[in-house]
Amino acid sequence: MARRGAMVKANTISSSFKKIRDLSGLTWDKGTPPGFHEIRSLAERLYREQKVNTKDLLGHKSQRQTDRYNDDRGKNWKVVGE
Repeated sequence: MARRGAMVKANTISSSFKKIRDLSGLTWDKGTPPGFHEIRSLAERLYREQKVNTKDLLGHKSQRQTDRYNDDRGKNWKVVGE
């Protein structure tokens, strides 16, 4: 864990997300469970649809980096129970 106010390493975020995800009790019948960056990618795409400046939201220095998150990687999400 990072000290308060210190930069958090990407590996720390990903491993903490995995621990919390696994503690949730959710299961996946097909494929692998989503990782932190898959959730971040989904958030980027949903906010972009709403015309939010996702480059600033994600804290990227370049639009090119943000655009990498605008890819569902063949894992579209489904709306359940509308």
